[in-house]
Amino acid sequence: MFVWVRIWWEHHHASQTMGPKLRARTLDDIRRLPPPWSAPFLGDFRTQLNNEHRCFLEEALQAESLVDMVSVPYESHINTSSNFSRRNTNANSNSNSNLTPTPAASPVPVDNSGIPQEHRASVAAAISKALQAGVAKSDAQAVLDVLAQQFKSNSPPRDPAALAYYLSQNLTETPRTASKPSATAQELLSLKGRCFGWPDAHPTSFARVGDDGYFDQYAVEGGRVVRRSGHVERAGLLLPIRQNRLREVSSADVDKFARGC
Repeated sequence: MFVWVRIWWEHHHASQTMGPKLRARTLDDIRRLPPPWSAPFLGDFRTQLNNEHRCFLEEALQAESLVDMVSVPYESHINTSSNFSRRNTNANSNSNSNLTPTPAASPVPVDNSGIPQEHRASVAAAISKALQAGVAKSDAQAVLDVLAQQFKSNSPPRDPAALAYYLSQNLTETPRTASKPSATAQELLSLKGRCFGWPDAHPTSFARVGDDGYFDQYAVEGGRVVRRSGHVERAGLLLPIRQNRLREVSSADVDKFARGC
């Protein structure tokens, strides 16, 4: 039994909901959102947050994706040409009552291939616990990268989950991204609206870059088209774009693909 007050953020500060005392409750409320509202709510919520709180939100969703990565079928009746606007620009319009539900987007994907299969669930739960408690200083991918290096060494961790929680609290560098420059606002703007075949080894998967460096990914999985969302830098899309390793496709072709044409 939810009521969505779409003009709420015109009269309240979203940053308060991501403060240390309230963020755990906020994340719990987000998990309980009706599925058709999840993606449009998160899209609007992101625009209200500062960079620090937006990053925390993405990292929390990212950690949860390790435990339960949900692929949502793409509904063909959705208007794909809208580029999935992340801001409700007509909050007071009566047309909200006729709003077509948008399927919820999955959290940002992470690479946990370096973690042995038997430890992935416990490691994911430990990272998620640190993020939800507000004690994490590093994102999930940085923790996974360090753990993967530890497993490759001559002294693998005795308690991977405990080490993951410790690293979440104390790790301040991101090994995977420390050697390459971060994306500038100008670079992200130049990518807006462009579409690429990604990952490059997947012939039926495409990414379309939208606002503020976020992208929507469409891929065929299990015989159906699914949609996910992420950030070009944190999800690993930016580097192959910079290296010109990806095939660029037209937005119209991606629209057709997303509709299953």
